[in-house]
Amino acid sequence: EVLLLATRDTEAERWTGRRSALTDSLQKALRFDRIFRTPRLGRLFVSYMKHEPTLHLISRLVGPGSDIPKDMEFYGKLSGRIPGVSIKNSSRFLESMRMVKSDEEIAAIEKAIAVTHQGLTELLAAMKPGVTEYQLDGILEQSFKDQGAQFMAFEPIVGAGKETTILHYEKRNRELKAGQLLLLDVGAEWDRYAADISRTIPVDGKFTPQQAKIYDIVFRAQEAGIAAVKPGVTMREIHEIARDVIREAGYIDDFIHGTSHHLGLDVHDVADYATPLAPGMIITVEPGIYLPDIDIGVRIEDDVLVTKRGHRLLSNNIPRERAAVEAWIAEARVK
Repeated sequence: EVLLLATRDTEAERWTGRRSALTDSLQKALRFDRIFRTPRLGRLFVSYMKHEPTLHLISRLVGPGSDIPKDMEFYGKLSGRIPGVSIKNSSRFLESMRMVKSDEEIAAIEKAIAVTHQGLTELLAAMKPGVTEYQLDGILEQSFKDQGAQFMAFEPIVGAGKETTILHYEKRNRELKAGQLLLLDVGAEWDRYAADISRTIPVDGKFTPQQAKIYDIVFRAQEAGIAAVKPGVTMREIHEIARDVIREAGYIDDFIHGTSHHLGLDVHDVADYATPLAPGMIITVEPGIYLPDIDIGVRIEDDVLVTKRGHRLLSNNIPRERAAVEAWIAEARVK
């Protein structure tokens, strides 16, 4: 195993921080067989290709910023120096490894969820008409850091009123008003592993009859989706089960996103979504209904571990049922 570190620039280091020298102590601390600087990469590959004619490409497969075009160009130039060399995309080996979590990885995600729960409780204690979305966002972030979580797992969504109907609302510059809903899609990061929790909260502490109607439909859809999680089931099947509940209630055109994604080192972790679920996988279940004409958007999201016989709801301690959410708000405000 060889680690390549960026070259040193003493002038730049006065601005960006000192880089470590390549010493035996560094090599032992990082547990690599050898450590070089990045300009050594080409020479290493040419040396290896003389003995192994297949270059295995492991790169990010999904999402923005994919490195595959750049990597392929680099591999192509190197392989052109030695006849008979081929390039094989082996990224899915890492992808399959990341889809199934170890006990240590599961524990890290559970800790991230616990930190998120505490942050949400502190946010609810400060929630009231007149408070701004960015103030609540600040309370949430401070709570995460006070608990030892250095980072948020992703850019949080803290949106009230009509903003609850915008899926990736990130401005957080509105003032909360009486009678509104507040949609929270947030997660702490612990030891690089993400939590991902969504809750829809009445600013006044009580859902109106109209809000309650929509909330209960989404809750039933989520319950059905969670109940379906077990080995052998596909993400598509879970999505259709949740959609059936919302379709029956007459709001299928207002459910405009998928129900689940894998969770891990990334909040939307790399995965083959056609692969049936297996023990050790962690997914979200997050149906929603969005009605911009009446300023009602409801999403409920939780993190679910696939077990040998079914599933375990990792975020079970965070209130979900409507009455439990109202009680959670009241208790947070008393504290």
